[in-house]
Amino acid sequence: MSSRQDYPIGDTEYGQMVQISQSEPLPQAAASGFTVAQKSPTTTVSVVVPANSSRKRVVLVNHGIVDLYLGPTSGVATTSGFKLAGGASLTMESLGAVFGITSSGTATIHVLEESY
Repeated sequence: MSSRQDYPIGDTEYGQMVQISQSEPLPQAAASGFTVAQKSPTTTVSVVVPANSSRKRVVLVNHGIVDLYLGPTSGVATTSGFKLAGGASLTMESLGAVFGITSSGTATIHVLEESY
């Protein structure tokens, strides 16, 4: 008798199944490294974090006092973006680019990007 069984992983509505057993557990992708950067977005929309198909997660820390507004496109605005207040941080699991803009002044953003 086989010790393998099918266990649903993810959205079972679409029939996603994987084979796992004690000798072959569910595979885990390990992060291979990380990079750090400092960005200084202003009142002009700019890329805070470029798209990265190898990204596992990204951490943004606003070390300044100027609020930053984030969005997934260059159309981000202070009226529609996600507000990252001065002193706040945000962790995201996203492969796409992150754009930012301030309502005035220059923000000081530290970025830690973890990749596969």
